[in-house]
This record gives sequence, structure tokens and C-alpha cells, in this order.
Amino acid sequence: MLFENVIDFSDAKYRTYGNKCGNTTCTHPCGNCSGSCYNCLYEIHYPNDQKIQKREYDCPKMLYHYVCQYSLRYASELLYGLRSKEDFLSTYSSYSIMSIGCGGCADLMAFEKFANDLHLSQNIRYTGFDINPLWSPIHNRISRYCDEKNITRRFFIEDAIQHFQKYYHNSVNVIVISYLLSYLYNTAHKNDILLFFDLIINNVVLRNNDKKLIIINDVNSCNRGRDYFPKLIDKLKKKGLHGTYSFRYFDSDKLNKFQRNGEPYESNSPLFVMDANKKREYHVDGWCRSAQLIVEVQL
Repeated sequence: MLFENVIDFSDAKYRTYGNKCGNTTCTHPCGNCSGSCYNCLYEIHYPNDQKIQKREYDCPKMLYHYVCQYSLRYASELLYGLRSKEDFLSTYSSYSIMSIGCGGCADLMAFEKFANDLHLSQNIRYTGFDINPLWSPIHNRISRYCDEKNITRRFFIEDAIQHFQKYYHNSVNVIVISYLLSYLYNTAHKNDILLFFDLIINNVVLRNNDKKLIIINDVNSCNRGRDYFPKLIDKLKKKGLHGTYSFRYFDSDKLNKFQRNGEPYESNSPLFVMDANKKREYHVDGWCRSAQLIVEVQL
């Protein structure tokens, strides 16, 4: 499966660095190394404006750690979302998936398992966008795997907003936006989110008459982009697009009442199996905890 393949590859690449930082010259804004890739990733994902912290995924070693640390949770969250729309997806004649901010392609991992578990025979096409060229070695590995599994794939290493200001895509029927809104928040680009929604609607959703599934999966916090979920619904309605939408979340006793927005999933347990040694080494917490907006669009 792609899940194991990419984690094994990333683990092997991570180990080639030994105890050294992945950057020739450490780029941590404080001037000193944080001490580990785990620390740098924590700073990126849990920003604190009161002190200098790392903001960007600018280290190849850190991205290999990222894949090993987060793929279990992210792929599981997305698989829950796909399973919740099994009836809708089972009617598709083929799957043309667009992933915006694809990173390590946790959505493709989820979709492969979803299709295999249901013994689906539809063709799968996958298009991934990510602005960061450091993902390229991992994307190359994924491309080789897709070639072996007859999954059509292509990757765009460019800014998705700039891309959709110039181009449109007329064959997409599944759109995944996973942990992109929170990234835009963390990097002071939240003002681009509404423009991004407009571009996706005009240059992807409206470009054919096929029904579409849109999944936004992100941090369950109103301070990290979740408050923009309803704005996408409003924009779809203003374009005369009809369908159904649902807000989903993964429940736990740590959530406050504002985080319990929508319908909880029956479990937050991971849906993939990961090697115990790797889980320990990469500090893997596989419990699902995101918030989701899932939209069925009928044109």
C-alpha cells in the first residue's frame, strides 16, 4: 500500500542525515537549531507570536520526519471522510482527484485504501499541488508507486492560487484541501482564502457538469481557518450550485463546546496500521482530531 511505501521511503531518507540538520546552514529564525525535526514541526503547527519560532517547511529532513509523524493521523482522518460518503462515491464512473497542498499525499493513501476495501474498479487520476519543491523526492517515489498500480498522477510544484488565476481543470470530481487553510493562517496569508475559494469554484467546480465531492480537513480551531468553512458554502450557493454539506469532527473529552460543531465520528482511532518502532521513534500520535467540511455538489 502507498501508506507503508512512502513511510518506509521517508524513514530511510531521514536516517541518511544521522544527527545532522537537513539544511546545510540551519535556517531556524532564532539563530540556533531547535534540537530536532520534531521540535521544528511543533513550532510550525502550534505557532506562538510571543517568541521567535520556525514558520516554514524549508528543510528536506524535516519533511521526511513529517511524513513519518503525521501520515497515520492525516490519512485516517481523510479515510473517515471518504467512508462517510461511500454511497455518493460508489456511483462515480472514475475518480479524478485534485489535492491542493498535497504534501505527502495522505489523501491518496486514504483513497487507495478506500477503493481497495470496497473492491472498486474505477480508474483513479490524481493531481497534486504544492508550492514547496522540497516535496519532489517524495512525489517522485509516489509517482513510481502509481505507475506500478496504474494510477494516473501528476504534480504541480507551484502556488495554487497563481495557477488557478491562469488555468482551469475540467475533469475533476473530487477536491481535497487538507491542512491548507491553517497553513495560510500560520504564514499570514489568511486573506487569500476567499480568493482561493472563488478560483476553485470558477476554474474547477464549474468547468464540467459532473457531480463533485469537496473535503476540507483541518485543525479544529476557529483561530486556524475553520471559521472559513461556511464561507465556501455561501460562495457555492451564490453560484447556483446545489447539493448537501456536512460538518464533521472527531470527539474527545478535551474539546470545548465550540469545537463540537456538526456530527461527530463514531471513533477517532487510526484506520491504518503502522510499525510500532516507527511510531515510537517519530512520536506518532495517530488519534484523529480534525474538523471537516464535506460537500456533495450536484450541478
